[in-house]
Amino acid sequence: MNHIPTFNFRNIGRKEKLVDVLPWDYSNFYQTEKVHCHDYHELFVITSGSGVHQIDGVEYAIQSNSFHIVPNFFSHKFQREQGTIGFTIAIQSIFIEQLCNFDKVSNYIALFEKEHLIDLGSIDFNSFHFFVNEIQNQGINDAYMQNICAAILLKIIAFIKTDSVIENNFSSLVRKTLLRNYKKRLSNEQYADMFSMTAISFNLKVKKATGKTMIQMQNELLISNIKRLLFNTDANLKEIAFDFGFSDYAHFSNFFKKHTGSSPMNFKKEIQNIQ
Repeated sequence: MNHIPTFNFRNIGRKEKLVDVLPWDYSNFYQTEKVHCHDYHELFVITSGSGVHQIDGVEYAIQSNSFHIVPNFFSHKFQREQGTIGFTIAIQSIFIEQLCNFDKVSNYIALFEKEHLIDLGSIDFNSFHFFVNEIQNQGINDAYMQNICAAILLKIIAFIKTDSVIENNFSSLVRKTLLRNYKKRLSNEQYADMFSMTAISFNLKVKKATGKTMIQMQNELLISNIKRLLFNTDANLKEIAFDFGFSDYAHFSNFFKKHTGSSPMNFKKEIQNIQ
């Protein structure tokens, strides 16, 4: 997927935020009708219209009164017909993790482990009317926007079948293994040994269960947690590099820039005034 462009807040001309609303006239920054990725999650709110939304090569119909969830780093192409009305909510992984720390009952993380299409009737969609209108209000501050986004996600969870948001045993074990070891930046072979599997078999099983490879998830977890430290603490950049197992700052900076498009120092400057 190296040939598929990955966009972040910085290169679509937006300031770094935990949650942001992107009007659909943002095609002047990137073309939604060409395959691309984002390093943040996207929640498409479709009030009316039609078209085709391709997510990781699979085509889904765009329908009125619906939500489309596209996890970060999933490739997609959003082709809406003329007259289709809606907008996109951009959501950082850090925000989802903070929600999980606050609300340990609702499985927010599972919402963004795979694509979700929630097609509602007009009556059910109208129950979101207040929140959909409020989050588009350009006068609201970031804290209120985050609360409205959390309310929308919580309501969406109620409309998804329980079995679609419960992790299976293998996926759960993979996640726990990652959380214990991601800072060590292990190879796929080393993870496979932990599961007593060959590297090829393990890679295929993980990809089938999660939609991603172990190394992709490891890198995403690294970037997400590095961002959290940069966002929430005044920790020295070299200390952060050491904490995440990098032998020197240059290696750490190159890794971060490769996956975000920004150096750790520039990222920290960009988000200094967010909170």
